[in-house]
Amino acid sequence: MTFATAPRILLLVHLLLHSTSYASGQATTVDECSTEDQLACATSSNRTCVAVAAPAGAAAEPTTKGACHDIADMSSSTTTDDAYYSSMLEGILSAYLPDYVDQDNPKFPSVSSGDRMMRLIAAARVISYWNSMTPPPEFSLGFTSESLLTEEEFRLGRLGVNYSLATTGGGGGSMPRFEYGGGGGRGLEAAAAPAVDWAADGYTTKVKNQGMCGCCWAVSTTASVESALMITNRTSRFDSMDTNSLSFQQLISCDDEGGNSGCDGGNILAATRYIWEHDQFGNGGFGGLVSYADWPYTDIKGSTSDECKVPTSGTSPSAYLNYPQVVNAIDDRSTFEERRDRLMAAVSMQPVTSVLKSDCELLMNYKEGVLTTDAECRCCETSCIDHAVVIVGYNTTAPTPYWKLRNSWGMEWGEGGYFRIAMNDAGDCGTWGLFGMLAEQAMPSEAYGTLEELPDRPGWWETSSTAQKTLVIVASILGFLCVCGGLGALWRKCSRRKGSSPERSKDLEGAEY
Repeated sequence: MTFATAPRILLLVHLLLHSTSYASGQATTVDECSTEDQLACATSSNRTCVAVAAPAGAAAEPTTKGACHDIADMSSSTTTDDAYYSSMLEGILSAYLPDYVDQDNPKFPSVSSGDRMMRLIAAARVISYWNSMTPPPEFSLGFTSESLLTEEEFRLGRLGVNYSLATTGGGGGSMPRFEYGGGGGRGLEAAAAPAVDWAADGYTTKVKNQGMCGCCWAVSTTASVESALMITNRTSRFDSMDTNSLSFQQLISCDDEGGNSGCDGGNILAATRYIWEHDQFGNGGFGGLVSYADWPYTDIKGSTSDECKVPTSGTSPSAYLNYPQVVNAIDDRSTFEERRDRLMAAVSMQPVTSVLKSDCELLMNYKEGVLTTDAECRCCETSCIDHAVVIVGYNTTAPTPYWKLRNSWGMEWGEGGYFRIAMNDAGDCGTWGLFGMLAEQAMPSEAYGTLEELPDRPGWWETSSTAQKTLVIVASILGFLCVCGGLGALWRKCSRRKGSSPERSKDLEGAEY
C-alpha cells in the first residue's frame, strides 16, 4: 500500500463507523466518538470506543457510547451475530489482505469473526488517524496480518523476548564487548560508512515468518549468523531458493539457558553465546548451527518441540562462531549518542541482532516509510522490551537518517519484511531511542562454515524475455550493418582521393603557398 491509498483506508473507516451491511438484510450502526477518544481507546490494546447496535433480529442492548470497551465484550454471542461479521470480514480481507491466512494455534481458543472485525475497527481508527495527518508523516500505515490478531495472540505468538533475567550478566554471561574505537574485542578503527544496506547488497537470507511461536529471539539471532557467514565468505548470495538459511529450530528445541524457553520467549545474548559454546552433536568442536534444510522449522503453530536432536543423522553444523560480542547492553550507562555511534560502527561491519518494543498498533499496522515517532511503543525500561529483530543497515545521508531493520513477521508485512526507524531521535526517554531499539544488541564476531555453491546473481540476459532478447539481437545486427556501411563509404572516398588525376597532382606540387 502506498501513501496515495490513504483515502481508501479513510473510506473503509467511514463504512465501518456508519452502518451499511455487507450481508443481506442485516445492518448495524457504529457511532463515532471524538478523535481523541478513538485514539485513546484504540491504542490501548484490544479496546475500542464505539457504540454497536445489535444486528437485525438479535436480542441485545447496544454498548454505551463514548467509552472504551473490551472487544471481547462487543463480539460475544449476546451482542453480535458472527455470521454477519463473517460476511463483512470476508469482503474486507478480500480487498485489503487477499493473502491473509488465519493462524491456527492450539495455545489459543478459536477467535470469532466478531473478534476479528472489532480488531479491524480498532486498527482502522489508528490507520486513519496517522495517514490523514497534516502535514503527512514520513510513514504510512495500512492493514497487515497483525491487524487482526487479538492482544493475547500478538503478545504470545508474535513477540518472544524474555528479559526476566534482563542484564548482560544474566543472559550474556561474560561475552566480550564490541569496542568501536579500538582496544578490546573486534573494533572499527576508521569512521563508519555514511550508508550501509546488507540486505540490498545480498548478504541476508529470505525473511522468515515466526508464525504463532514466540521465537523472534531465535530467528533474529540465527539471521545475524547467516549474514556473518556470507560476509566471511566474501560473497553476496542473491538466493531466491533460500539455500543457505540456518536452523533457528535448533535454538528453539535445544537452548534452554539464560531465560530461553522455545516458543515462550528468549534472550538474544544468551542465544548468541549458546551457538558459540555448545556442541550438541558430539563433533568435538565449538557449537554451531546446522542448515535449515537439515532441521526445518516445525514449531510455527506455537508448541515447542522439546527433543534436541537433529532429524537427519550424521549431520554436522554448517556455521560456527569465532566468539560473540555485546554491542550495547541494557545496564550500560552510555549516552544516546554513544549507543547510536557504537551500533552504527557495528552494523557497518555486519548485521546485528537487537531488541525493541513492538506491541503497539503503530508497528502492527506499519506499511512503509521512516517511523519518526514510537507513539504508544515508547520504551524506557526493561519491562517494555518484547521483540527481537536484525539491524541490517542505516543511512545517514537520507533527508531523515534511519536504521533499516529486518522483522520476522513474513515478507507481506512492512517493506517486504523490513522497516525503518529514525536514527537521530533519542525518544522521550533520551537514551534508548525510538522503540527502545538501542537498549541491547548482540553480534557474532565472525562466522565460519561452508556455503552451498550458488550461481552469481542473474544478469540482464538470463532474466530477459525472448522478445527482449530478439530486439537486442536485431538492434545489434542493424548497428553492425550501419558500421559496415560507414566503413565502406569511407574506404571508397579514400580510394577516390588516391586515384586522382596526375595533372592535378602536378598542379598541387607546383603551387605556391
